[in-house]
Amino acid sequence: MASAAEASAAQRTVGLSCALLGAVGFAFKSILVKAAYRYGVDAETFLALRMLYALPWLVLMGIAAARRDPLTLTRLDLLGLALLGLFGYYGSSYLDFLGLKYITAASLERVILFIYPTLVVLYSWNSRLTPAAGGPPPAVSCVDSQFLLAHRVSPCRP
Repeated sequence: MASAAEASAAQRTVGLSCALLGAVGFAFKSILVKAAYRYGVDAETFLALRMLYALPWLVLMGIAAARRDPLTLTRLDLLGLALLGLFGYYGSSYLDFLGLKYITAASLERVILFIYPTLVVLYSWNSRLTPAAGGPPPAVSCVDSQFLLAHRVSPCRP
């Protein structure tokens, strides 16, 4: 029988592998969408294929979670969850895919998506809505994004 330390190490390895695979998939999405646009695929079709591919996995995870900890949801709860999924996830993904149609570089779109949490922290830090999440990381992220975007900006010529 495996010891607790071996089980913990195995769980850590699986967790790190899932995180790495998720990060690669998230970064690769914009490249894949830009390539699909070259072949005439529109945002609606690509998003529908993405949702259809994810549906079986989401159903399996829902069944596994329901077996582990069953919840009773009312019709109002289910309606709220459906609306949240429609406007939250589908809406943001649709706008993300449409944005990729007009942004010339997939890397620029990734920078915009990755800088968004930093902007939220800076806003909350500035407005004093929540305590500061930390000093240097937001500043480092903003400076880093300026270096990433610098090559995309052409100087004005008189």
